[in-house]
Amino acid sequence: MGEKQVGESGRRFAVIGDPIAHSLSPELHAAAYRALGIEGASYERIHVPRGEFAKFVQETLPALDGVSVTMPHKAHAHDLAVAHGPHAELGIANTLIPLGSGHSRRYAAFNTDIAGITGALAAAGIGALESATLLGSGATALSLATALCEAGCTRFTVLARSREKLAALEELLARYGAQVHIGEWERPELSFHSDIVASALALDGAEAFAERVFYKMHDVARVPSAFFDALYFPDPTPLMRVRDALCRERTVHEEPAFATGAHMLAHQAARQVELMCGVEHAPVEVMYEAVFGQEL
Repeated sequence: MGEKQVGESGRRFAVIGDPIAHSLSPELHAAAYRALGIEGASYERIHVPRGEFAKFVQETLPALDGVSVTMPHKAHAHDLAVAHGPHAELGIANTLIPLGSGHSRRYAAFNTDIAGITGALAAAGIGALESATLLGSGATALSLATALCEAGCTRFTVLARSREKLAALEELLARYGAQVHIGEWERPELSFHSDIVASALALDGAEAFAERVFYKMHDVARVPSAFFDALYFPDPTPLMRVRDALCRERTVHEEPAFATGAHMLAHQAARQVELMCGVEHAPVEVMYEAVFGQEL
């Protein structure tokens, strides 16, 4: 969408957020540039503290040819844009693409997290879902709910530390016509009745959830057929440890499928590369292997 073309030198991209030092996006995008033969492009981490998005827009954004956006700036990125990709109704975006040049640039916003989640589920062989237990209430939870609805889920149990923060998620699921039950955060062991347990929790929330489940492991009625965790660190993630413990506690004929945040990250980054660089297919397998050291 910008003026420069694939292969032209001097293109500058970045990922912004608070915190940002942990982001693996530079490594993923760099792997794609190498595989695609894009020379001279750079991709960096830029720390934009909470409350300083407007300052970033004025001082730094005009010099960039595309931006990946992480928390807490996804709603601000959506609001900045004059054009939006699919799922604009969520009010969140993780990708900004410039329209025009210089300080007069306007921006198009996209949400590639949904494509990332859909790709992660497919990579793990997860399909034919009808019900989901969804953990979390933030921007990633909204993208996760959308992806699960589009994968066929019509019944949801949702859990979060704060009941009030689930309002936006409930509204979204209502628009899809899904049935919604509010689970008990203090008793998560009661919410493992769905086809998939899917977590959009940050690490501290995920650890708290896992601790409660471990304490009440004997009260978990069944082992779901699939799990999804938006986290990709630590390895194993808290939800992966829960899955493994449940498999040890119960007799399972087949180990539940597990889609990881690493898969999600690679697929959403691949879609960003396509949007930023104007390529039809980004090399997601190469990107994943370069960063995580194994096949997708």
